[in-house]
Amino acid sequence: MRIARLETTDGTRHAIWTDDGWAVVQDGFANPPIRTGVTVAADDARLLAPCAPQVLVGIAHNKTNNNHPLPIQAWHKSVRTIVGPGDAIHARRDVGTINIEGELAVVIGRDTEGLTLDTAFDYVFGYTVVNDVTNVDRNAVDDKIFQGKGGHGYTPLGPWIETQLDDPENVATTVSVNGEPSASTERWRRGPVASTSPRPSRNASSTSRRGSLSVPGM
Repeated sequence: MRIARLETTDGTRHAIWTDDGWAVVQDGFANPPIRTGVTVAADDARLLAPCAPQVLVGIAHNKTNNNHPLPIQAWHKSVRTIVGPGDAIHARRDVGTINIEGELAVVIGRDTEGLTLDTAFDYVFGYTVVNDVTNVDRNAVDDKIFQGKGGHGYTPLGPWIETQLDDPENVATTVSVNGEPSASTERWRRGPVASTSPRPSRNASSTSRRGSLSVPGM
């Protein structure tokens, strides 16, 4: 199921994708979702970030400079950096290189802590795409990486949540700039970090043992 968050004349609403367009629902996280009877055509829908998480956690374990043994290194990113698809990123150009980092985002569906590898996916609501924008040169002077990742609009999210993926542990992500591919997780998997990059289940279980994940959370 595909779930989005829309800006409507009645305010912000969640909706599920149907053959007729976006069918507005009472609660995007309900199981099953209850429709309101309102449908918004695809061309008329303004998509926002598909959820407004209380907690946003990143994993610093996916490049050669973070190629270290477990435990997984998790960090908080401000939820105030989240914007929707197509919204402006207020890039800071005066502090060095800006990286775009396309990643799979895991949306937690219920409050939890202390997950295991066997139970992690029981608490996953779905998946979306995130651009973890980074002023990467700031990481050398701020090991908490707040300066490099705290900019206005530095977490574009969406455009929607997919509640089912065939193999969430092996999802390829490609970043394109002006239509030209510039980065791909497939290349990383074939490289030297392929054996050490954690999968979503390990990320979720490791992170939840060190702090609670709230609904919705990422």
